[in-house]
Amino acid sequence: DLHSFPTRRSSDLNLCKFGDSDLLKAMKVVANEDGVLVMTVGGKLYGFGSMYGGSLSSNKAVLIKNMENVADISGKYVLTLTGSVYELRSNSLPRKITGYRDENNHEIAIIKIAQGNNHLLALDVKGRV
Repeated sequence: DLHSFPTRRSSDLNLCKFGDSDLLKAMKVVANEDGVLVMTVGGKLYGFGSMYGGSLSSNKAVLIKNMENVADISGKYVLTLTGSVYELRSNSLPRKITGYRDENNHEIAIIKIAQGNNHLLALDVKGRV
């Protein structure tokens, strides 16, 4: 019965401290071994956890610097609207993943990513994985 589930009230949002009201426009949330990432409708990326300069126990989200125009997130990998893929690492700038090139050595735009335990899959604009 759908009516047996508890409903959320706007006051429930006060459980976390949002440093930016844009965080309330979350589009996707992923958990990884280092914390939680939140991608907003506006393409911003926030993190909860020590890897992202915050703490899971403080419930305070931190805006991830140098990550704008985010199109997708998976684990600790970020896909931008330009088709570039980045890995988020502890206490350092995001690292661009290179190697997505065609037979003429031109960089290939990626449109979707998926992280597993020991791998990252990337789907390019031509449908190749």
